[in-house]
Amino acid sequence: MNMNIKIMIGTVRMVHMNTEKISVIVPVYHVEKFLKKCVESILSQTHRNLEVILVNDASSDKCREICQEFAEKDDRVIVVHHEKNKGVAAARNSGLDIATGDFVGFVDGDDWIEPDMYEHLLHSLIKYEVDIAQCSGCLEDTDGQLLSEEMKSKGTNVYDKRTAVNQFFEHEINHSLCMKLLSRKIIGNFRLNEQYKQAEDALFIYYLLKQEAKVVTTNVSKYHYVRHSGSCTTKFNETYFDHLAVCHLMLQEEGEESTFRRGALRHYTFSMLRAIEAIQKQNICKERIGILRRNLLKYGREIITEQSFSKDVKLKVILLKYCPLLDNMIVRVRYNKLLQ
Repeated sequence: MNMNIKIMIGTVRMVHMNTEKISVIVPVYHVEKFLKKCVESILSQTHRNLEVILVNDASSDKCREICQEFAEKDDRVIVVHHEKNKGVAAARNSGLDIATGDFVGFVDGDDWIEPDMYEHLLHSLIKYEVDIAQCSGCLEDTDGQLLSEEMKSKGTNVYDKRTAVNQFFEHEINHSLCMKLLSRKIIGNFRLNEQYKQAEDALFIYYLLKQEAKVVTTNVSKYHYVRHSGSCTTKFNETYFDHLAVCHLMLQEEGEESTFRRGALRHYTFSMLRAIEAIQKQNICKERIGILRRNLLKYGREIITEQSFSKDVKLKVILLKYCPLLDNMIVRVRYNKLLQ
């Protein structure tokens, strides 16, 4: 290609990127210690054409005042106040209802992002002509110490519907709305399901992918999840059962003849087994383990005959069916040894 033509194309792309408006939606609830760093990291983006929507979900700390301070300093900031706490899904939906950007991103109020995250995502989205762009992220503590880089994609990959849904079930396409930039066109009138307190964003992404959304993922780490005592990434708790309900809903959506059935079954099975082992190890929510066991064993035959499952997984399912007390004892013994 002629060098002058390359330069012209590059210039057109740059102008196109600069004119595109991005709406960034931030649900805010009891994060006063982290909110300023979060919002400042968004307002400092190298892509300047932003609309930052702070949705205060009836937070009883100083979040309301902090949100108002940012709105007074920067006219790109819009503040929405909920009179009653409605949950993160409702907060995100409130933001979607008023967003005017060509593209939409989400950042949690206790996290922060690199200065060029949205420039990177927008460049990827335009370059590969996709509906959703995803970067990578990392997990850190409140002192900024790296805890994990598990949210890292494997290189740069572009997926269509046929491959995107499977990659979603394999977690190459992350289940969080954070780390992503979404085309307003692909979102349309879709909204998050407000009945779930966890995994509501995973369900939202799943339905977008089923619309034949194209996705690009990159291994460039730009998003920082902050783990603290109040964060949803801290430990297994009651809200995790919403995650299991969402996993089951997606499995039901993918009938036995579905191309994506294997991925949905694997996702459901591993999520259930993690929950069962968490209950066994932490000795909490014990009244739920019988229900989880029965629900999982409804798919026992399918799991045992599925070739993609390891022998360990199949053995675990067999023990849960025929010797649940032995399985519980094995898990507890292993866990106690790790603690010693």
